[in-house]
Order: sequence, then C-alpha cells, then structure tokens
Amino acid sequence: MESFAIYGLYDEAEPLAIRYIGQTIERRYKARLREHVTDCLRDATRSACWIRSVIRRGGVIGSSVLDVASSKEQANDLERYYIARARSMGIKLTNLTEGGDGTLGWIPSDKRRSEMAIHAAVVWTGRKHTEATKLKMSEAHKGAVVSSEARSKISRAFSGRKLSAEHIQKVSEALRGKSKSRAHRARLSKANKVSLRAIASSMANLKKAQEVTAQYAGKRAAALRTPEARARMSAALRRFFLSDAGQIARRRLSEARSVEK
Repeated sequence: MESFAIYGLYDEAEPLAIRYIGQTIERRYKARLREHVTDCLRDATRSACWIRSVIRRGGVIGSSVLDVASSKEQANDLERYYIARARSMGIKLTNLTEGGDGTLGWIPSDKRRSEMAIHAAVVWTGRKHTEATKLKMSEAHKGAVVSSEARSKISRAFSGRKLSAEHIQKVSEALRGKSKSRAHRARLSKANKVSLRAIASSMANLKKAQEVTAQYAGKRAAALRTPEARARMSAALRRFFLSDAGQIARRRLSEARSVEK
C-alpha cells in the first residue's frame, strides 16, 4: 500500500517560514519538489509566482515532511489540518485552496477567469478526444460512487439555474440522430418507471390524506351540532366570562367599541 507525505515548501533563507503545504506519494517526494521548481516557469498560481521570485533573487526552495499518511483519505485530512493550522497561526501560505485534493476555498479573480477562458479556447478549439482517450475516461468513471455530500453540492450549484433557449437548442442538435444502446434504454426505462411509481404513490397518499381530512372535518362538525356539545361549549364560555381573564377581556372589548364610536 502506498504511503503519502504531507510536505511544506519554504525559502532556505527563512527555513521557519513555510509558504506552501501539499501532499504527494512518499516515494515521489523529491521528484515533487523538482516539479514545483520546473512548473513555476509556466504557471501563474500564487505558489508558482513565489517560487519564481525566490529563484530570481538567487534563493533556493527547501522542503520538509510534516507528516506521513497511510491512505489517500488520511492524506487529504492531514493536508487540510496543516493548512488550517498554519493559517490560524498567521502564516501567509500561497495555497489557493483549503487542501484535500479539491478547490474548496479558491475564488478565482475576474482576471484569472478571463485567462482560463482564453487558454481553454486556444487549447481546445478544433480539438477532439481520441477514441482511446474516450475509452480511458469511460473506464476511469465506471463504478465511481458519488458521495451524498458531493451530490448535495452539485444540487446546490445547479439549483435555480435556467438554460437559455440557445443552450437548449444546442443540446437538442447535439443529441439529434444519436442512437442509445440497449443497456442505456433499459436504464432510462427503469428510472422512468421508478419516477412514475413515486408520483403515483405521492398522488395516492395525497388523495388518502384529503379523504381522511374530509372525514375528520365532517365528524367534527357533526359532533359540535349535538345538544351535549353545545351545552359543554356554553358552560365553558360562561366560566371564562366569569373569571378574571374574562372580565379583563370584556373591559378591553368595551373600550375598543367606545373608541370606534
């Protein structure tokens, strides 16, 4: 089983000032440091800019292992812990996110969004994935289970969003003429049957609830019309008006009527 190293990067002129915290497979720890140095020449991230500035003034980037994890999940948790701990101590890290192999905490600026859009347009315009790449992507996603937390985040992200008419038209044109496999059609049929059963069950439950409510209302109205019920209500009202609370209520009602006049 692979072990993972949680590491920190610093300027060797200031070995106590860690500026970046990351994780990697333990056996690739030294190689990861070299990658940071080489990647800074083409990246524009905060950590890359910091590494470039250290190198330009003749400095050297140092690294140290902060902790070792026995699994990827533990490595994610430890990375988040060390980043949060360092920031709570006032250390100015160059990490864009809160750690854990995610983008949580990263809010790109408008300039960065524009650069990303231009880069994507230049790199991917006219390009298509090869069949081999598509097959690899398909195999990588088979059997993947999306956690309930991830599902709720996706749901919140798309909640309230409305597709434009142009977008709907593009989706329609992209799907037009594409045939679905038997397995795909079977899954769609099963999902639709489940949805229809759920709707039918909800309608039946609603109808039953309405019937029960109507029956209860009818019985209640009938019960209130009996002489015994009327006598009980009359006695209760008499007791109330003879009580102190009833006297106060009558006085306030009289005052309100006199003001209206």
